[in-house]
Amino acid sequence: MDSSANTPPIAGPASTSVGGITVLTEIQDIEPVPGPSMTEGPLTEFASTMSVEPSNVSGLTRNEETEPVPGPSELQPTQAESDSRPIHRSPGSVTDKYDMGRELGRGRFGIVKIGVRKSDQQKVAIKFIKSKKPKDDPGDRRGPPKEVMLLNMLMAPPSTYTVRLFEWFQEETHFHLVMEYPEPCEPIGRFLSRCGHLEDSVGKSLMVQVVRCAQECINHGVSHNDMHTSNVLINTALMQIKLIDFGQGLQIREPEVHPHQTYTTCLRHALQKTVEFVGKLLEYIAIRVCIPEANGTGCTPNRLRIG
Repeated sequence: MDSSANTPPIAGPASTSVGGITVLTEIQDIEPVPGPSMTEGPLTEFASTMSVEPSNVSGLTRNEETEPVPGPSELQPTQAESDSRPIHRSPGSVTDKYDMGRELGRGRFGIVKIGVRKSDQQKVAIKFIKSKKPKDDPGDRRGPPKEVMLLNMLMAPPSTYTVRLFEWFQEETHFHLVMEYPEPCEPIGRFLSRCGHLEDSVGKSLMVQVVRCAQECINHGVSHNDMHTSNVLINTALMQIKLIDFGQGLQIREPEVHPHQTYTTCLRHALQKTVEFVGKLLEYIAIRVCIPEANGTGCTPNRLRIG
């Protein structure tokens, strides 16, 4: 059955169809530091139609009322980290301020380790990105990594559902990005496979957060381009998601305005990629809601996997 037949058109002066979903095309030019997010947009309209109720997720009980927009993560930022000013390079070495711990993960663009801030024993996530100085370069012309630029864009105002950048260091062979570490957390794919069945209210809450996260990125002028189950963390104490790893992200810029700028994409392509990834995530979550309960326990671990 064609689901688009039941999708009401979005009112507005101009619209287009992207991946079967009608979206507005008449959008103000997106600057590196745009205005407030989540004020309007096609993804926001979808999220606003979904309600959230208190729930129990495979032994994780929320006694208090579950809100559609959960509170901040356990990490308590310093005063400098709590505002929306761009994060500039910190002097010195990352090891001057942080003790290194175990490896959390690695990918094509770097390695992430857990770190502990020496001043207050606060846990953080530290990403190592290789950066080789160009040969025969008498100076040091390396700019900040693309990921720093994108994370800075997501701080004006601070995004609710994306990981926060606290500071970054530039050293001889690596950049070090010090970021928020929501604890306890795990990738949403692992969490859903472990829990199996989800109650309706929990599934709705996660789906709303995924859609709002995508809308925040677009409204801040950022296309993540890799929004899959390994790059979406879930704080299992708060049931709040955090989008990580912007290594493949791009800044949204119309090509006719900035034809030669690198690391950019136009709005149409950004929406196409976003709809593709969001659709897969929503399907993944929805199927976990639909799994029948086993023996009244409400949990059927690893019964169904996708991909």
